[in-house]
Amino acid sequence: DTNLNKTDVWRETTAAIDEGIQSAWQRGVPFGFPVMDMVVTVRDIHVTSPTESTPTAFRACAMKAIIQTAEAQGAAVVLEPIMRVEMTVDESHLGGVLSDLTRQRRAAVRDVNLVNGQHVIHADVPLRELIGYSTQLRSFSQGQASYSMEFSHFDAMTPHVQELAIKEV
Repeated sequence: DTNLNKTDVWRETTAAIDEGIQSAWQRGVPFGFPVMDMVVTVRDIHVTSPTESTPTAFRACAMKAIIQTAEAQGAAVVLEPIMRVEMTVDESHLGGVLSDLTRQRRAAVRDVNLVNGQHVIHADVPLRELIGYSTQLRSFSQGQASYSMEFSHFDAMTPHVQELAIKEV
């Protein structure tokens, strides 16, 4: 439209670029999860012609640039939910349970207390490591241990675990 002035064109163009950036963030790299804690700086915008330099074209270019840059830099880190776990176990199974938590389940044991003759373990454990754990714990402890969990926070997956997770998807 020849009646549009440069300010209107600029406003439409920057809005389209912003939409493209926001859309790329929602799609994420490498799993398609939303992107967090990323800063984008647009340094230059080239307008070639009114038919080629449409808002849709700028939106698509912004999305493509964000995804390509994130993939090229390899800076994407996948966050996983970490659960705060409280476990009760008797003396005879304490060593085995602690060993399983720290070696097999990537747990960060915060403390172990003795309460009424039972050991109470407080640990932070990735949720993915707790899938099916209740059955395994009962079997491992002959029904003498129990646990509860609640969401604590998100934390970055280690590169090795992230690689395994990518292969599973």
